[in-house]
Parts: sequence; C-alpha cells; structure tokens
Amino acid sequence: MGFFSNSDDRVLATLTVGEMGPVEGLVIDNDQSSVLVEFPVKRSPMLPIAEEVGLSLSVTNPAAKLDVQARVVVQSHRDDQIQYRFRLLPKSARNVARMLRRRNAFRAQPDPRDPVHVLIHTSSDATSQAELCDISTTGAWLIIAADDESTLFREAPLRLSFRLPGHGQLFELFADIRTRALRGSAIHYGLEFNVELTERAALQAERISQYVLKRQLEVLRENAED
Repeated sequence: MGFFSNSDDRVLATLTVGEMGPVEGLVIDNDQSSVLVEFPVKRSPMLPIAEEVGLSLSVTNPAAKLDVQARVVVQSHRDDQIQYRFRLLPKSARNVARMLRRRNAFRAQPDPRDPVHVLIHTSSDATSQAELCDISTTGAWLIIAADDESTLFREAPLRLSFRLPGHGQLFELFADIRTRALRGSAIHYGLEFNVELTERAALQAERISQYVLKRQLEVLRENAED
C-alpha cells in the first residue's frame, strides 16, 4: 500500500474532463511516481491510455491540496468501479513526494506546562515572537501575533530560533510558509523546514526527532494513567 493509504483520512483526486466537468475519485494506492484512483462507473471519465491529464489531489490531515500533471497508464474494472493508474510527470512527482513527507512525518505538541517560544527573524533584522503548536522533522505549526501578519507574510523564507525542552542547544532553521490560517482570533502558520538553507539540517532534524519521540511517549503514559 502507498503513503496515502496509511491513514483513515480520505484522499480525493478531482479530474476535469471536457463537458463532464470535475469528476471526483478516491485515491486507493500510490507510490513515488503514480497514483491509483477509483471512480464510480456511472461517473467515471473515459480516458485513452497515454492521455496527459491534470489532477487535483486533496488530503485532510494535515490539510493540503496539490495540482499535478499525470499520464494515464492503466485502466481496469472492479465490480461497479473503474480504476485508473496515473503516472505523475517528473515535476509533479517531486511535489507529491514533498506533500507525502509532510503528511507522514511524526509530529508532537509541546507540553502546555512547558511551552516553546520561537523567535522569527525577518530579512530586515526585525524579530517577532511566536508559539510552537507542533513540530516534526520536516516542519512546524506556529501561532503568531495578528499584528505581525502584515510583515511576515511577505517573508520568504523565515529564519527561526528556539529551544526545545530537554535540549540545551539553540535550534536555528530556515522555513517556508506553506499554510496561513485564521483560527479564532489567532493566526497559524504551517511551515516546511528549508534544508538547503539550514546549516547542520540533518543534525537538527535528528534532535527534533528525539524530542518528538520523547513527547509521544509522555502522551502515551499520560493517556494510560487517565
């Protein structure tokens, strides 16, 4: 089974075909270079083998949507369903791989009794304060002050510095904003760490992984005690 198949969340693929308009199917398997999509027979598009098409893939946890280009390589019937395997074109395959890494990375939330404060450095050498919501080896979610949005949304990438409980060293990473969302009165940023710009990226990722594992074990113990 593919990366998309390891979650209870449905992963949808929307295909626009001529006069039919958008047709929605369910991604039931995938690998690094292709996706297998299942459509109901009554709403299935008729596609020739080797046809190049555009697909819109959407997942819910974490929320993400990605438009990709692919080629039809297999068509098969399964009861009242028709399945198509779409081979992703090279650029689309790389983008899907990035989305999969974010989707499947183990994440951890800081202990509310021991919050993690993040300092955001801008290109003009100004700084903003943020609070860490969760973190993985590939990215993080931050809560920022509403007043900082007008400045930070123009920044690409952000430079972050913070300390994690149990780790004495200062983490210093670059990150790109992938999602900006208003939740209640707070603004949340979904960030992907930029490993090309970050010094000692592999070492810092390993230490983040240690923190994530530690927090997961702590949560398991707390749940067991309840």
